[in-house]
Amino acid sequence: MESEINICEQEKQQSNILIKNMVQEKYTHIASQTKIENAQSLCGIGGSSKDSCCQFDYTIFSEDYSKIDGYCPTADLGLGCGIPTSCITIKKGDYVVDLGCGAGNDCFISRNFVGETGKVIDLDFTPIMLKKAWETLTILALTMWSFDLEILKTCQ
Repeated sequence: MESEINICEQEKQQSNILIKNMVQEKYTHIASQTKIENAQSLCGIGGSSKDSCCQFDYTIFSEDYSKIDGYCPTADLGLGCGIPTSCITIKKGDYVVDLGCGAGNDCFISRNFVGETGKVIDLDFTPIMLKKAWETLTILALTMWSFDLEILKTCQ
């Protein structure tokens, strides 16, 4: 009985690793696409809507961040399904944690809310997405940031 449980646990762990690897692979591909390509598909994975298996126009899910304070075009990959900062109250001095931050679009906008006394912590487990976020952070020379690759990996 104990050996059966161990085998099931091992299979579950292997399955979790396969899923994580698949997600990382897909988002690595997505990171190399244009914002337009990503906005026209379901989270960047379906090609254009005319090529997609379900023939659905996903651009209706893409929100326009461009008029929001803190918007950084380099962090906007067109993957959004709403603007989370419009649904919550973030005040000066708050700490914001974005799990699965991607290229950091919501994070750069959150920075305007938290001000100099707050902090934005961005977590992702896809290295290319964090690289994109770091590149934007470097270009903007911003402080108060913590992009962390390892923390999200250990939260299983």
